[in-house]
Amino acid sequence: MNVEQLIASGAVRPTELIKKEITWARIDESSGDELVDVFDVHVRRLAYIDQERMLRMAFRSSRDASDDDEDAVQPAQHDSTTAALICVAIRLGDDASEELTYDQARQLEPNLARAMLDAINLVNPTPVKKKALARGSSLARAGAKRGRGKNSPRGQAKSKSS
Repeated sequence: MNVEQLIASGAVRPTELIKKEITWARIDESSGDELVDVFDVHVRRLAYIDQERMLRMAFRSSRDASDDDEDAVQPAQHDSTTAALICVAIRLGDDASEELTYDQARQLEPNLARAMLDAINLVNPTPVKKKALARGSSLARAGAKRGRGKNSPRGQAKSKSS
């Protein structure tokens, strides 16, 4: 495959934001009433650089000032990939110019964070086959090469009995 074919196949992600309506339902702590807000968020189509930004944000490192080794890196307490994903992917405001900080995203009410994640997943769906490939891509490919696919005699035997 060449570069032109990759681009035509969607390998290079467009940068425009997609407007999605979300519903945030929660219980008011003082009155006990259910509150529901419906509003728009703007969602980025995630590219590889966004994944790197998200991981850098979630797994920031800090130097241990008391250590003799100047290059020693200690893991920071910031470790929420979900909060980092919300920071990278969600934009707010009518013109999509506002974004949450990492610390704000870490403190979101759980139902709001879930609604934002749902919007992110709608704009950036994960292929179903990705899960199987992630578990053992070489094994999955080896099984397919040995005729264990849906057109193999084994696969046909299963379909005949069901």
